Amino acid sequence: MNIDRFYAILKNPALLNKSSVEELCSMVEAYPYASNLHLLYLLNLVDVKDHKSKEYLLTATLYAGDRAKLKYWVDYVKNPPVLAKGAHVATVSSRVEKDKAALLSLLRERMKTFKAQKEDKIANKPLPKNELIERFLAEQPSISRPGRSDFYDPQQEAIESTKEGVSDLVTETLANIYIQQGLLQKAIAIFEKLILKYPKKSSYFAARIEELS
Repeated sequence: MNIDRFYAILKNPALLNKSSVEELCSMVEAYPYASNLHLLYLLNLVDVKDHKSKEYLLTATLYAGDRAKLKYWVDYVKNPPVLAKGAHVATVSSRVEKDKAALLSLLRERMKTFKAQKEDKIANKPLPKNELIERFLAEQPSISRPGRSDFYDPQQEAIESTKEGVSDLVTETLANIYIQQGLLQKAIAIFEKLILKYPKKSSYFAARIEELS
């Protein structure tokens, strides 16, 4: 099952059939930690009246994020509506459709949560070292930015910012950025310059160098 068919089923549960049961079963085996797949698979089993629906409840429950919302559906699968004497088929059918819609709604909510978490993860992804240094320089008003040439090198600009006139706090911050990016030799070089510039803090900077050596 490809992603387009997966989303098509979410929008239109009428596409669920015996063929999709096999497709979803394969996807669940391939992606066992995808809770949305477990819920959709359960919905499919119920939809085709597969006897495995009751057995699969435990698995679907374990992966469900909102147990309270799933409880109603669990009760429904364990105790499906029975056509009482004199009852109208349309009434029972309507209840079944409402219950299916409830599970589908739960599934869609989980999909929205997953999408939001994925977007947040992308937004918080660490910046490349050049972009991180560039942002650092842009947010430090004490640093005088050199004029841009035809070829602009943000790393070179960061190196230039360590010249005299830059405070020890700002320079140490830049050294910490180098450490985060794995540029340990550049960070050590900055601490060595700080030892010469600030003898009273030499023991502190020497300790930082020792940590990186």
